[in-house]
Amino acid sequence: MRHFALLIQTCLRRMPRRIAVVIASLLLLTVQFGFAHLDQDQPSAPPAAAVPASRQADKVVVLPIRTGIDRFTMRGLEQRLERARLQNAQAVVIELNTPGGEVGAVLEISDLLKTTTIPITAAWVNNQAYSGGAIVAMACQSIVTNDPAVLGDAIPIQIAPILGLVQISEEERQKILAPLLIDLVDSARRNGYDEMLVQGFVSLGVELWMIERTRTGPQGQPVGERMFITLAEHRMLFGEPSPSRTPQIPSAGTAAQEQTTKEAQPSTAPSDPSDPTAFRPAGPGLGVVDADQSVSRGLARPSERVVLSEADRGGWSVVAYVTDGKAPVTMTSEQLVRYGVATIVVRDDNELKAYFGATKLVRYEESIWMIIARFMAHPVMRGILFVIVLVGFFVEMASPGLGVPGAIALVALIGLLTPAAMVGMAGWWEFAALGLGVLLVLVEVFLVPGLGVPGVIGALLVFVGLLGTFTSGGSFQTREELLTGVVVLLLSLASAGVIIFLLAKNMGRIPGLNRLILKSVPSDDDESPSFFEAMSPTLPRAPLTVGAIGRAVGTLRPAGRARFGDDLFDVVSEGPIIDDGARVRVVKVSAFSVVVEPVDGTSSESKGNPSTEEG
Repeated sequence: MRHFALLIQTCLRRMPRRIAVVIASLLLLTVQFGFAHLDQDQPSAPPAAAVPASRQADKVVVLPIRTGIDRFTMRGLEQRLERARLQNAQAVVIELNTPGGEVGAVLEISDLLKTTTIPITAAWVNNQAYSGGAIVAMACQSIVTNDPAVLGDAIPIQIAPILGLVQISEEERQKILAPLLIDLVDSARRNGYDEMLVQGFVSLGVELWMIERTRTGPQGQPVGERMFITLAEHRMLFGEPSPSRTPQIPSAGTAAQEQTTKEAQPSTAPSDPSDPTAFRPAGPGLGVVDADQSVSRGLARPSERVVLSEADRGGWSVVAYVTDGKAPVTMTSEQLVRYGVATIVVRDDNELKAYFGATKLVRYEESIWMIIARFMAHPVMRGILFVIVLVGFFVEMASPGLGVPGAIALVALIGLLTPAAMVGMAGWWEFAALGLGVLLVLVEVFLVPGLGVPGVIGALLVFVGLLGTFTSGGSFQTREELLTGVVVLLLSLASAGVIIFLLAKNMGRIPGLNRLILKSVPSDDDESPSFFEAMSPTLPRAPLTVGAIGRAVGTLRPAGRARFGDDLFDVVSEGPIIDDGARVRVVKVSAFSVVVEPVDGTSSESKGNPSTEEG
């Protein structure tokens, strides 16, 4: 290259000046053209498209939901939304890849998104937003979608943990539909979605066409405006539809849905024409839901949907037969964009960033503590923890002072209650019932053994308190939650009972475990009473009297056991903690307890005499 440049320079010097100038100019143009051609061959970033002011945001925060929606999802999203607000985010994007979830949690998330002070909210369907996911998406100001993706099918069903799918009556279904319709129609009116279409997400029988305005409306509505209409409206504007119509959104069995009478069709007119906020049903069954105007009363925003009449004949044309109502509306990414539900297709974070014209995009993932809490709150896991609590406390009472089983049981109890407390499933009354119940059980065990009444009441309070932590309160699935809680607690009690029985009978023969339970003080007899035998009321024992001397079997803190002669008795220490093996004296005997104190000095031994210490 260097020699080539020198050669050109030498040639130019020897040429006449004018010719040299011409040749140099030609060379310069050739180089410029080559570089320009080279630039055209190289890939270059497309110029940034103009972003509407309504969605322009410098900082965008993405909040993914990639699991089933539950109260932990709601609580975690609430925390992440608050974090985004404190970090001065101008827009939040709810990234959805979820099969749906609990109605109560879904509606709370919807309310969070509608009331947040962050200026812009958007949903990104990446790659599925079924059921509750569709409802959450509609609560956002705009929707974008990946490709492929799907959104819809929010018909309410009940799935109880362990029990599986639960049948619900039509009356219960209507009660569930009312709050869902209120939320979806409010979202549609708030964010500009079609309020007829969104009703098809949660109900069958919503048969819809898309139509387009072909002449300017009476209030100056522009040509090209589109909306969805019902079968009754289609008959009014265009007459009877073709019986061989095929919907663009297919359902199971796409034959035409026949209706024989106009009276059977729903009216899209409000139940109260003077009320602009009144609900307009899109299907026959939805009119029944609002028979008592429960849906209309829940709507605060007025409807902006055109009320069609005979005067609109000839002013509209049919664009598409959308759905026959035989299945809930479920839309692909292409349909979401075609029918105006989603704005554009967004495939990755870079395209999402460009959609907002943002300079910064960050992700706030779900907290690891919420993931752990969700795992710990699963009914199976809660049942296991409850078994650990019962077995741990039993072993600790059987060997007072050991400490480890009691500590394990305490940790399991914390793991049992903390997740429920985090999401409001354990309130003050559950903890009050648990605390009082445990206190009464301890009174029964250590202060008035054998009475029974405090123990029974305490056990019932503990059961009710734990059962209360299985319910979220105020939700339609409370009955199923209670049923699940009863099943889990009863199975746990049965499992713990079997384990406790086996431990009590065989602890001394299980390698390793026999060190965890303090055995009775050896006597001259080869046979020593087991734990259950020591508590047995039928075991023949000599009566204790005040002044009897015995020896502590295990540490008395203050309750425990002591041996008097050949017999074991449940006792309670009066005063300081008494160490294992220390001599004790009976100071009080009642029908419910034996109170002892430590003995200073040595007393006479008379084996077999309950008034003397065992030798």
